[in-house]
Amino acid sequence: MAATVTLKEDRIVLTVIDADWTFSKATYGLKKFKAIRFFPGAADDVLVVKDKTDSGDAVTDLLSSDGEGRQDKDIDPNCVPMVDFSACTLSAGHRAEFVFK
Repeated sequence: MAATVTLKEDRIVLTVIDADWTFSKATYGLKKFKAIRFFPGAADDVLVVKDKTDSGDAVTDLLSSDGEGRQDKDIDPNCVPMVDFSACTLSAGHRAEFVFK
């Protein structure tokens, strides 16, 4: 399976992430990003985002240590976000948003 992906005017929304996901300019157009918003499903959820591939530089590890509602991280606009599912811990109800610049 793959994540459920919804393209909004100002962001891409991922839910039910159950495999690696990489932003594709061919699929979504030439987008630049400014931030990641992570809405964890439960305490101790972790979203790991890298640049381009699973061996790319880590962009961020967003951790919900106590179940807070949202974690935000500004990112380099030239980043090509890649969710490294094998490094994530995600509970039901999680959501990640990649906000366009």
